[in-house]
Amino acid sequence: MKLPPPPMKGAGGTGPSPIPYTKGDFRTAAIDNHWNDPPTKIFEKSTKKDDGAAYDFGPMNETLTRIIKECSAHVPAPQKRMFEDTTKRLQSLQEQMQNGTVKERVVVPLSEMIEALSSRAYAQCLAIHAKLMQTEFDSEGKWLLGFKRLIDLYASS
Repeated sequence: MKLPPPPMKGAGGTGPSPIPYTKGDFRTAAIDNHWNDPPTKIFEKSTKKDDGAAYDFGPMNETLTRIIKECSAHVPAPQKRMFEDTTKRLQSLQEQMQNGTVKERVVVPLSEMIEALSSRAYAQCLAIHAKLMQTEFDSEGKWLLGFKRLIDLYASS
């Protein structure tokens, strides 16, 4: 369907006169599915959490506690303060494990690191620790430093 050209203004006018809007005011009109509207899916909150709530941390926590107890029996007197600081740092990790708030991307490397430490594979444990330090230090630096000290103490005992 071809529409006629818009009416021209009078003799003194320049250009066409405005065509009145007949469907109501565009400022109050409800427009659905505009071409530039983002999809509503991006505004929905994600139900997937970035935590390890689905994992059983019991065995890992028990192994870590056992290693800490073994180290405490062999800590020399000058290093007692450092060991106390180490256990405080590792308590934050143990609390995260008990609450199930360990980040999901940390769960697998953490379990591998604890397993390597318990089997006294120090090189493997240090390699995993170095990777975690590179990627997770900003959020997990407190207990990562404690874990590095624990590795050193366990290796010397």
